[in-house]
Amino acid sequence: MDKKEILQAKALCYFVGKGLEIISRTNEDFQEQFEELDGIFQWVICEEVSAYMVATKGKFESFMDATHDAPTVTFAVADFQKAKEILTGKVDGTSAYMGGDLNIMGDIQMGMKFSQLSEFLVNALSDLVA
Repeated sequence: MDKKEILQAKALCYFVGKGLEIISRTNEDFQEQFEELDGIFQWVICEEVSAYMVATKGKFESFMDATHDAPTVTFAVADFQKAKEILTGKVDGTSAYMGGDLNIMGDIQMGMKFSQLSEFLVNALSDLVA
């Protein structure tokens, strides 16, 4: 990854992490749908960018430039463009996984749950990211 791609990958992880923090505290539909969610979702992009999000009773807290010792699920993407497509909702995480572009380690069900979280976030912010 070049410097620009590293910056963009970090910005995308920040956008997703902080977006989940905000929406998990302010959106009643989100709170109702994910109120029992507990887990640690970790992202590693091209082995150069890492971040994780901790969900406790559906409330999120994100950590940038960090890895967790015991994540519930880790998403690893070796190609920056694929990571960008996944994190912006242009490519569904399940499709990326099935196509070999997304590696999921740990609890696969939590991996599927993150796909629902991402979809909720993208839909909530669709006017902003369109």
